[in-house]
Amino acid sequence: MRSNKIAFTLIELLVLLAVIGILGSLLWPVLAGTRAKAQRASCANQLHQWGLAFHLYADDYHGWLFTTKHWESTEFAQNRQKVPNVYGRYLGGATSDKIVQMRNCPEVLRTTTVAQLKADNKYSYSMSWPNSRTSDGYQPLRPDSYGGASYRLDKIPKPAEFLLLVDSDGSYYRVKSDDLKGMVSSILERHGGGVNVLWADQHVGFVPFDAVSAQSALPNDQNVWFQAN
Repeated sequence: MRSNKIAFTLIELLVLLAVIGILGSLLWPVLAGTRAKAQRASCANQLHQWGLAFHLYADDYHGWLFTTKHWESTEFAQNRQKVPNVYGRYLGGATSDKIVQMRNCPEVLRTTTVAQLKADNKYSYSMSWPNSRTSDGYQPLRPDSYGGASYRLDKIPKPAEFLLLVDSDGSYYRVKSDDLKGMVSSILERHGGGVNVLWADQHVGFVPFDAVSAQSALPNDQNVWFQAN
């Protein structure tokens, strides 16, 4: 009796595998690009939440933001007492673990636990330490009583161009105009050649590293990303 089963020859199987390989090589860049966009979107959404928290806090405190020294702290000492993160209640009553999650890009959390990030005191976002107008031109704000910088969100002359938070290398809680480039250059692979930035008007934008590098090279009098008043 003749069998009706259809069998592939070795050559046909090799051709099929070759076609699958070619299709895979064509689709991989598309899939990788889609994944990178999804990662950027997740990070941008988190920065949006910080932007809302900053603005709600400023609305309650006559336009002022809290010191840059403690924007990312799970808690800090004040008058010998431990004080929780002041933005926590604007982030859904965030616990200390939640604050650690919120101060780190979701892509970082894919490979690192909250406990490890807390133990290492890491934060993959850095807050702007702004420049203020003086008789000698724009200069970095003097440290406040906490050792950070305090300024009014409602006095920023160009909020759509003023940097509040930026994707950074996780080493420090704040970023100044003259060290911006160094703090973001090491994370370019996280979001594919650039960084997410939260601007003072609450919008979040993806900024290519070339633009970051060019902005970092500007003198303080021209660098609107850091001009607080």
